[in-house]
Amino acid sequence: MLVTLSPYHLTTREPPAMAALLLGEKVVTMMPAPLSDFGQSELHAAVRTSPRYMRFIESWSWSLPLWREGVIASSWDGDDPGADVRDVCRAIDERPELSPLRPLMRRALFEDQREYLDLLAADLLKGGPDPGISVPMAAGLDRFAMRHRLMVVRSDAVSVAQRAEVRGGSRLFALAIPILLQAGGESVLRARELLEQELLDFRGAMKGLARAVETDAERQPDLVRLQRSAAGYCAGFERNRAEICSVPRDEERVIDGFVTITGILMPSDTVLKASLAAVRLLGAVTGVRSSPDEAEAEAEPATLPVVRDEMVGRRFVSLVVKVMGRSR
Repeated sequence: MLVTLSPYHLTTREPPAMAALLLGEKVVTMMPAPLSDFGQSELHAAVRTSPRYMRFIESWSWSLPLWREGVIASSWDGDDPGADVRDVCRAIDERPELSPLRPLMRRALFEDQREYLDLLAADLLKGGPDPGISVPMAAGLDRFAMRHRLMVVRSDAVSVAQRAEVRGGSRLFALAIPILLQAGGESVLRARELLEQELLDFRGAMKGLARAVETDAERQPDLVRLQRSAAGYCAGFERNRAEICSVPRDEERVIDGFVTITGILMPSDTVLKASLAAVRLLGAVTGVRSSPDEAEAEAEPATLPVVRDEMVGRRFVSLVVKVMGRSR
């Protein structure tokens, strides 16, 4: 079970991040880093020139044990999501059907290294209110996941755009399982170790389902296996709960709770379509009329590739995580 995770979730430590870090074999995220060759000297220079970037790096300090153990990575198979994010920015800037999104974009985002890191760090720390950054980030991560056959972990739909994303997909399954809602990196590693066999079974079932979806094979046997492995995981979590929730020295309190994980098969262009729908809804509410470019775009075919032609018609599995009730 290999997944991509938005750096926004890792920064805010939302349930999608905690679920991905416990359940996933490997979690790939986008590491906001200098645009030049990235090394220790470039990192130190970035921290010196951008106080907000330094605060952002500090906000990830809790996850350092997970980076060291290879649970979290910023690349997969020698590739990182940065190029996909930049390609989405370029597509929005060049393609007529995406013109309604252009006023939201920051066209010079990748041109100045200091401004890029400062703006990105600020938006990550605030939880992503700037669609000029968060929209290409989300669409780029989806594209990266499709190219490498990874699943994408998402938060529960709250915004207009998020609800449109969910409506554009087809539901595969829904599970209710316990995770750590609050925990430091060492606590997550301990839980992964205590639940090693249960997690191996669960990940194997998820991989089997992903293969069935990709090849259009019969999904029912893999869905049954997934439900059984989830039940085994729940039983294992309960057996080991006292040790899982014990707090190691110098770490924060551990809080567990149940979440629902809904598997949704989404089209490649889900973020861009949903963002267009949100922009047009806002225009309808405010009375702002479409621009000539937008009117022209509406006459274009409805299918929107994320960036390149090979993505047209592709789909990917998205795991939507939602907290159930209160943690214990």
